[in-house]
Amino acid sequence: MIAMLISMVVAATAFAAETRAEPQPSQVFIQEIAFEGECPAVAPEFSTLTADDGQLLAQGCCKVCRKGKACGNSCISRNYTCHRPPGCACDG
Repeated sequence: MIAMLISMVVAATAFAAETRAEPQPSQVFIQEIAFEGECPAVAPEFSTLTADDGQLLAQGCCKVCRKGKACGNSCISRNYTCHRPPGCACDG
């Protein structure tokens, strides 16, 4: 009788162990963004981006010009004339 009880406990324990779900590993998603042409490296002025600047960057701007104006892939003084073709910099 005790042997039968022990075998039932062992069987129930084995069944319970099989029905447990294993934890799933976390998943990491990476998105790569490609720009045409050359974009300058991250400048110190990017450390104080506003929400509007972040939105412009998300739309494909490589640099947001707040003090000057966009000229190609960079910013120039508002007093200067841009002689470069359109680039990835945006007026902000």
